[in-house]
Amino acid sequence: MDRLFYVIFNSYFKNGNFKNDQPLLTAGGFFIMIFFSILKFLARAYKHFIDEDLGDTLYELHAFFYVIVGLIIYFFVFIFRKRYEKIYFRYQNNEFLNKKVVKYLGFLLAYILIFIPWVLIVVFFFKR
Repeated sequence: MDRLFYVIFNSYFKNGNFKNDQPLLTAGGFFIMIFFSILKFLARAYKHFIDEDLGDTLYELHAFFYVIVGLIIYFFVFIFRKRYEKIYFRYQNNEFLNKKVVKYLGFLLAYILIFIPWVLIVVFFFKR
């Protein structure tokens, strides 16, 4: 997860200069969407496998709730105690993580982590 964060963060941050965007905000957007998708999938799996009598209350919690939880997770994982700086300086000189191919693969992985939970929800949990 640190390496994926570094790849996304570093794509918008070069030698102390910002490139077209705020890197912490952009990386935050990606990771909040990832956490949102995973939380939504876990809520649906809980309803489907564990508590079928729960109704739709847990699964149909407003998206705002999941975004807030994702934001809190992002804050404590990356921003708290400026962990993002530690990650950046740890991988700053890593030649492999600074290659363009790795950047494209990192963004592809981020998109996959966002969309796979939704695909799993549609495939496994929607009633036919």
